[in-house]
Amino acid sequence: GDILYRDGSGLQRLGAGTAGQLLKTGGSGANPSWHTQQAGGIVQVKTAHYSLNLGVTVAVGSLTQIPTGTFSLNFTPTSASNKVMLFADVKIGDMTSAANRVRIGLYRDSAEVAPNTDTRGSRTHAFGGAYSIQEREIRPATLMYLDNPNTTSQVNYNFKCTTDGGGSMTMYLNRSKLHADDGGQPVMSSSITAFEIDSGVL
Repeated sequence: GDILYRDGSGLQRLGAGTAGQLLKTGGSGANPSWHTQQAGGIVQVKTAHYSLNLGVTVAVGSLTQIPTGTFSLNFTPTSASNKVMLFADVKIGDMTSAANRVRIGLYRDSAEVAPNTDTRGSRTHAFGGAYSIQEREIRPATLMYLDNPNTTSQVNYNFKCTTDGGGSMTMYLNRSKLHADDGGQPVMSSSITAFEIDSGVL
């Protein structure tokens, strides 16, 4: 495990380092040395950005991915002990019915992220939602959460929504219900970003 290197006076010996150390250069004219890697920091970052504006049909009593199979993020942690910091920002337009309310949750595969463990009776947990009859209105739903996927296999972060009104309804993503082609009607975008955090800082 020893290393021979040449300096200004000839060959020199660098004794073997300890387990986990990395070989470090000091640059031109400097001798190599062993370096102990410090734990912590951001390991990787991935983001999914969704800019289409569309309506999503939501049925009572069921979870609907929004939009199906498109707005999601595949993420593969490098260590099962690392955590994943999630930032989600979803823009929701008004509903098709004033009697309906929509709720949005963030899921890792089929498991809800950031579930509320408080007693809530028949209330449905969500990180965002909307209830409005203002057809020009767009509401942001945001979430920041430190997830613990506890795996090195790929996971999929996705959004699902539900409603409590009668029958089915349409919610709007990145647009208002009216969606008129004029200067007062914006179109927006939604995103989710995942940061893998080294377990050494947690």
